Amino acid sequence: MTLIDRINRFISVHLEVLKDVVAISVWWPLTLLFAVNLGILFALNNVSMPLFMSPVMVWAEFLDLVFGTQNAGSFGRFPYHLYLLPDVFGWAKFLVSFFFEGLVLGLVAIKFNNRLGYGSSEKPSLLKLWPRFFLIWLVVNVLMILAGQLLPILFHPVLDGARRMFVFNTVVLPSVFVFILSLFMFSIPAAAIKGDSVLKALSRSLGIFVRNPFTCIFLAGLILLFPLFFSILAGYSIRIVQDFKPSLVVIIVACGLASEVAANFLWIGSTVRFLNDNREL
Repeated sequence: MTLIDRINRFISVHLEVLKDVVAISVWWPLTLLFAVNLGILFALNNVSMPLFMSPVMVWAEFLDLVFGTQNAGSFGRFPYHLYLLPDVFGWAKFLVSFFFEGLVLGLVAIKFNNRLGYGSSEKPSLLKLWPRFFLIWLVVNVLMILAGQLLPILFHPVLDGARRMFVFNTVVLPSVFVFILSLFMFSIPAAAIKGDSVLKALSRSLGIFVRNPFTCIFLAGLILLFPLFFSILAGYSIRIVQDFKPSLVVIIVACGLASEVAANFLWIGSTVRFLNDNREL
């Protein structure tokens, strides 16, 4: 397959994915996860409400205990809670995703596969596949967390200026996240529609990357473009509160959640199509 053929196929696959935007069966798992996370964001933003105050403060104190910080007291006061909101919400979202996001992505892959007419007569057991989705999700996200925690420490000696730190946070780290996703982006769909074990799904995805590195990196970059953009913006919550409208922080985090729904739709829809196509990427 020539380079032009690969580009044309890449574009055509994503145009085909857009045809499924009306498919309710594909959207509802993603929408349900979005609704849960949005509810958590609402509770964290309205910490002063009696209904939410106790559980939110328990969560903030738990994070203080885990990370050795002292933010819980500030989180109960406006506008200080908005300074901390992206991080406090981010870890709450991670906890929800830890248990359920792998399952949601696997379910969406199965629904895409069935919608395209590739599904077998034997219905896969989600209960049986859930541990595979969970472990694959864990591998990818642990690698991203390690990158996010260790790379700043590793590069600390050269990050001695605001400009360098800005470049690191907006270019270097996002590029690493894109690279990690590009390595394993086919793993959950492979486990869902091919019945691969965890190791086989991971190795299948790595094999696709080795044969088509630039295509995989470009696709991963396209998938993470807006989620990373809103994540970077949320990282400047203190400046947003001080220089702009404080509630803008909540809007940015909510937009990040919405962008993840679209990104996951594109991710799973495109990879399922590629996996069912016998031609090389």
